[in-house]
Amino acid sequence: MKKDKSLFFLLISIFIYVYFIPPYEEKISQLKDEIKYLTLKIEKERTILQKKDEILKKVEKTLKIAKKNEKLIYADKNDSEIQSEIQNFLKKEASSVEADFLGASWEEPLVYEKFGYKELPMMVSVKGTPPIMGKFFANMFSFDKIINIKSLEIGKTRPYSVLFAFKISSYKLLTEKENKK
Repeated sequence: MKKDKSLFFLLISIFIYVYFIPPYEEKISQLKDEIKYLTLKIEKERTILQKKDEILKKVEKTLKIAKKNEKLIYADKNDSEIQSEIQNFLKKEASSVEADFLGASWEEPLVYEKFGYKELPMMVSVKGTPPIMGKFFANMFSFDKIINIKSLEIGKTRPYSVLFAFKISSYKLLTEKENKK
């Protein structure tokens, strides 16, 4: 009987152990899985922080370039002031290389609201010998703002002289007033 009692208590103890005390291996496995999950989460956050730093550096670099390039586009003058300034510059450059500045006419500005600027196109005619015209074009790009050649036509006017008719554009940032139009 004593043996049966002992056996009974042993069976009850095993039953309690098996059903009421959680197995340690399972608990350890759960903790290991949680540690793996947290480690992956930390690595992911570390990667995100590294990417954030890289992106911030790129943004700073882009802002520096934008500030530098902003100086190449008009912002503080009205269209007619810009047109006069460019036309006077081209006349001066033509005169300095002994080319004949035949004239310039402004076309309707092209507004790019989505990008916040407008294009100010102008047709220009200049006459001179090929070497003189080469100097003129080289000097033309010494202007402190962007001047973009859109089209170019070359025609012969007399021996050793050529006529250059070309379309150029300069650019202006849109003001808040112009953006609202």
